[in-house]
Amino acid sequence: TLKELSEMTGIAESNLSLIENDKVEIGTRRASLIGAALGIDPAFILFPEGAEGAYKKEVERVSKKASKLLAEKRKKYAD
Repeated sequence: TLKELSEMTGIAESNLSLIENDKVEIGTRRASLIGAALGIDPAFILFPEGAEGAYKKEVERVSKKASKLLAEKRKKYAD
């Protein structure tokens, strides 16, 4: 229950409820505490769809922009 999880982790029940209902970001500290209480790696809580997961398109867009910028800088300094 939320009460039991709260007692184990020290995270207030109200905050656990907000996290559960996607009203508050979980953050690494709370994910680590909840992971410890549940016996799972906090990465499974933070990245349930993998590291890129739900942000895959954004990650790809940023990666392409960064690659292009780095290539331009390499060319500029190589000349």
